[in-house]
Amino acid sequence: MKIKDFTNAGLADNSVVAPSEPVAPVAMTTEKQNVTEEIEIQAENATEEVMVAPTNAIQSDTPTFDYADSKDLYKGLGKRPKRKYEKFEDIPAEVIESFKRKYGRIFSLTFQSDKFIVRTVPRDIYTQGMLNSTAELTQEDLAKEHVDSRNQRIYTRQEFFASQIVLWPEDAEWLLRENAGYAASITDEAILRSGFEIPTSEEL
Repeated sequence: MKIKDFTNAGLADNSVVAPSEPVAPVAMTTEKQNVTEEIEIQAENATEEVMVAPTNAIQSDTPTFDYADSKDLYKGLGKRPKRKYEKFEDIPAEVIESFKRKYGRIFSLTFQSDKFIVRTVPRDIYTQGMLNSTAELTQEDLAKEHVDSRNQRIYTRQEFFASQIVLWPEDAEWLLRENAGYAASITDEAILRSGFEIPTSEEL
């Protein structure tokens, strides 16, 4: 990040701004001096009041968030697994080939700080995700099609699909919880690569 210093903006290096004409001192009577001192005291008192009030008003006891101390974020996941291969570049070619033999088409997804190996979504996992995402909703919710209900199903499906199709890294589920957009991005890309893209058609 570049920070521009405006302290001496518009001035050449080592330049000094001098007044056009010297200012002659003005004699001040005792009465004027007393009035001036009183004004300065009032101004100082007013400044202290202004400074104290906002300071007390903005005090907050909100703690800073730390992933390591958050139990709710990782609830139900247990102990975070250690990666066999810390970086994508460390994964041997034979491991990639074994993924292909077992899962068919696979691809990599790269985010700014994390990389995933992902498979396409097979029909059985797709069906399971679409059906199970509505299992906990009441018939009333389904009938009324509340916005909250629809949104909840979308989020549930994204998390389910992402957890089922990521092949590497081993701690993918922890990353999905730490980064709000990963589940959605991974699911969207995998769905498109699983036959949901718009096909081209040609009349015969």
